[in-house]
Amino acid sequence: MAPRRPAMPLQTLIRALAVGLLLGPAATIAAGFSDRLEVAHALIVERQYGAARTLLASEVRPLARLPAQQALLLAAQAITEAALHNDPQAIVLVQGALELGRHLPQASQQRLRLLLGQLQLRSGDYPEAVESLEAWFDAARQTTPEAHWLLASAYLMQDRLDAGAAQLAKGRAAKGQPPEALQRLLLTAYLRAGRRAEAAALLGKLLERNPDNPDDWRRLAALQRELGTDLQALAIMQTLHRRGWLTHESEFLALAHLQLQLGVPYRAAQLLEAALQGGQIAATEANWLVLIRAWQQAREIARARAAAEQASRDRQDPQFTLLQAQLSLQLADWRSALGAADRLLARPDAANADAAANYRAAAQAVRGIALARQRHWETARAALAIAVDDERFAAQARPWLDYVAQMIALPEQSGQ
Repeated sequence: MAPRRPAMPLQTLIRALAVGLLLGPAATIAAGFSDRLEVAHALIVERQYGAARTLLASEVRPLARLPAQQALLLAAQAITEAALHNDPQAIVLVQGALELGRHLPQASQQRLRLLLGQLQLRSGDYPEAVESLEAWFDAARQTTPEAHWLLASAYLMQDRLDAGAAQLAKGRAAKGQPPEALQRLLLTAYLRAGRRAEAAALLGKLLERNPDNPDDWRRLAALQRELGTDLQALAIMQTLHRRGWLTHESEFLALAHLQLQLGVPYRAAQLLEAALQGGQIAATEANWLVLIRAWQQAREIARARAAAEQASRDRQDPQFTLLQAQLSLQLADWRSALGAADRLLARPDAANADAAANYRAAAQAVRGIALARQRHWETARAALAIAVDDERFAAQARPWLDYVAQMIALPEQSGQ
């Protein structure tokens, strides 16, 4: 078996084609024509494309009388225009040379087909590129990974995902490593088609080659979440955080929510607290609430209350005062609970029943429990009586109201 040919990008193909044309038997016809054509090809090999274009037009073209000479001239002009990025003209010239292809060596015809496919691909003529490259494969005795990459690109640009993936597989089977740009084209096609598992697998391969690409890690974490593999997504997001690659608020919040969801609330609370203090996430009502809930889930009630106090100073929102009161009850800090409830009821909007509807009964429930704990039975009963009238807090307030009533009745019972 002949050794496999190395990669042949467009510039390399242009030079190889120029040399190949000189070595073919057709180049021996008409010494004058052949001499001037050889000079033009030498200029192409030396990348003096403008000089080659001039020489071909002024000296070689007038000598090209026979079909074989015309085929060689068109091929030389085609590779010159391709090198000068005059792709539309180069395509026309290659097609003209291929129409006279029987006068060219087989190897030159194949290189022209490959050149045509690359030019059409570069010009965005994807159906035509597919046709040219398939013709190359039909005539090829031995394929190359690079040809598979070209055809894969043409297929993918036409949204022919399975055909493109098949060409990539054939190129790999031929011991080739596809260019990163082609792999990313395939990745885009997978994502557009909703084939997330294949996209995640391909991203993993890309990251094996370049593990220092934070955008790819972010995309992989998002795919893992969409696939329901949250543990893998969490591991990736935590790695991004350790390496300092989390840069957007949404990323910090996504990591925190994953940690909460998967049972590590303490880490979530630490992350959120540091991000709030560092300004990576905004001090919004929603973000403060997530932090407070995270400390609660971590059973760090004192830290949850501290966060509620800071949020209350920052936001001036009654719900944070209410949270202070409720968290103080959990800490058995009756005085603080009572103070927070009283502050909530003393707010200017507390006189407006509609504005205070969400907080007044809750504050009275906290106030009644705190007063009962301090054995202020009559004032506790008055507060709890208000709370039980609200169905949202009746279940919480009713047992305490019954307890307080019993405690008030005790002196009367002992006196009978």
